[in-house]
Amino acid sequence: MLRFRNILVGVDLSGADRFVVDALLDNAPAVREAMWLADRHGAKVTFVYAIEVAEHTREAIRQAEERTVLDDARDVLQAMVRHAGDRGVTASFKVVFGRAWMELVRRVLEGGHDLVLVGAGRRGGPFQSLFGGTAMKLLRKCPCPVWVTKPSETEFVGAVLAAHDLTPVGTAALQIAASLAELQNSPLHVLHVVEGSDPATARTQIEAELAEFRGAVAPRVAIADGRPADAILEYVDKHGIELVVMGTIARSGVAGLITGNTAERLLPRLPCSVLAIKPEGFVSPVALD
Repeated sequence: MLRFRNILVGVDLSGADRFVVDALLDNAPAVREAMWLADRHGAKVTFVYAIEVAEHTREAIRQAEERTVLDDARDVLQAMVRHAGDRGVTASFKVVFGRAWMELVRRVLEGGHDLVLVGAGRRGGPFQSLFGGTAMKLLRKCPCPVWVTKPSETEFVGAVLAAHDLTPVGTAALQIAASLAELQNSPLHVLHVVEGSDPATARTQIEAELAEFRGAVAPRVAIADGRPADAILEYVDKHGIELVVMGTIARSGVAGLITGNTAERLLPRLPCSVLAIKPEGFVSPVALD
């Protein structure tokens, strides 16, 4: 079973009126998933909040003698650390200045995190994207897997879909999806969209990769025709998928430029959570300095 050992949680406190209980509740989906994963994987968790303000404002905050947003944010993150400790999870926190997605990537590069977990945006209307600017930047540029959680009432993920394109990163996505499904006894679905490949060969490869799956429910393998993004969306809607696990790619020769045509079309339209896996050798365009 694949395991996450060092989880980074991006916390957004920018919309909170009070940096106390309300802020914790606003971030509950990402925090709950992180706690659930850390508890079962024996992982440690780091909570990070990035304050996006101009440089002169940063200096004013640093030099202020009265209580500032920096103090309030630290109080909230300390409460999250205590909450994690009550559940037996080792946790720490950081409050930094800068653009949220870039600071999260820098923390990954600095701390060797193997998963970034953030909450999806809360936009109105049935066709508006759950994936705001921070999430999309992370999905494109973060070197480790990125899990974007939709607003949810529970910490448990329901049906899991692995979108498999028969590439090595597709296999990695399937392995992670299978591990998560096993961990929580959730239904596992695997979807391959035929684009010039032989359906029989695709099914044979996928079933071979599932040979050691030990979930409570037998996995369901589906082969579909059409445009991959449309086929995945239709499958998600039809089967009530809660989490899509999929691989991403980078345009050859340009580090972290793009997540691939299918992902670019699909992600803004997905109504559920997504866990995006980077291919081996992916290089982030973000540098520590």
